[in-house]
Amino acid sequence: YRRFHAAGVTLEHVGDQPGGWLGVKHRSRLHWWLAGRQTATPGAVAVLTGPGGVADTPVGCVLAVAGDVVLGPPPGAALESVTAGVVRELCGGRWREEA
Repeated sequence: YRRFHAAGVTLEHVGDQPGGWLGVKHRSRLHWWLAGRQTATPGAVAVLTGPGGVADTPVGCVLAVAGDVVLGPPPGAALESVTAGVVRELCGGRWREEA
C-alpha cells in the first residue's frame, strides 16, 4: 500500500454490499475480489455502500472531511475500524457520524 501514501488512491463506487451490510468479520473476501474486477479505472480501489450510503473498501474505512469536521459512519453501520476509532478520539468535537 506504499503507493497509496506516496501518490494517493482513486476510489470508485461499484455497487452495494452483497446481501446488505455484513456485520461480521469473516475470512471470505470474494465480494471484494469481485468488486475490484468491476472498477473501470486502472489501480482504483473498489468502494461498496451499505444502508444509508455508508461506504467501505477492502483496505480501509471511508471518512470524509467537510470544512473542519470529520464525517464517519455511525456505530453499527460498518465494521468497526481501529483507525476510525483513533481518528474519532483525536477529533473530539470535530467528529460527526453520518448515516
